Amino acid sequence: MKKLLFLVSLFATLFSYAQTVYYYELSNGKGDGHYIAVTSKSCYDSDSKGISLNNGLRLYKGEQNNKKLFSGMSVYGEASYYFSMDYSSLQIVTKKGEKYSYVRKTAPKGAISAHGNIPQQTPGSPYPVPTTYPTTTTTSTSGGYTSTTTTTPPRPCSGCGGSGMCTMCNGKGWYKNTYSGDIYNCSSCGGSGRCRVCHGKGHCN
Repeated sequence: MKKLLFLVSLFATLFSYAQTVYYYELSNGKGDGHYIAVTSKSCYDSDSKGISLNNGLRLYKGEQNNKKLFSGMSVYGEASYYFSMDYSSLQIVTKKGEKYSYVRKTAPKGAISAHGNIPQQTPGSPYPVPTTYPTTTTTSTSGGYTSTTTTTPPRPCSGCGGSGMCTMCNGKGWYKNTYSGDIYNCSSCGGSGRCRVCHGKGHCN
C-alpha cells in the first residue's frame, strides 16, 4: 500500500512539473519568433528543448476572461501573459500597458529564439548548472541478506533549468530592464538570487 501511495505521489509530482514547449510569432507577421515552455505552475522563455533562457519567470495565476494568466518578469519587464485555453494564441500586456499579440506556429527548421540564448555557465557562479545527475547506489548487508538501493537522479527545475538561480536577475539580486536600462531591486527572489520555484536547489524532487 505504501509503495502504491509513493508511486501515485511520484507521478503526480512529475505531472505537475511536466512542460510543453510552444513556438510563437507576432500576429502582425513581423516575426519575433520565440519558444515558451509552459508547466502547470509557470511559463518562461526557452530553447526548443525547454531549457530556460533565464530572462524571466511568470507564475500561473489562474483563468481570467476564458484565458490562462501567467504573471511575472520577462524581456518586457513585469508583464502578464494571457494564453488562449488551447495555447494557440498569446497576448502579452506589460506593466506600462503595452500589448503584443502572438500566434502559435510550427517552428521553422533550426529556429532560434529572438529573445536570447541559454546563458553560459561562468566560473565562480554561486549556483553552478549541473551537467549530469549521477545515480547513487547503496548496498547493505544484514542477516545474510544483501539489499541494494538506487537513488533516482533529481529532475532539473522547470523554472530555472537546473541552475538554481533566479531567472529574473540571474542570481544577482537585482534586475535591469532590457529596453529602458533602468535598474530595479529583484522582486522575484527578494534579493536572494535564488530561483523561487526550487528555492535554489536546482531540482524539484
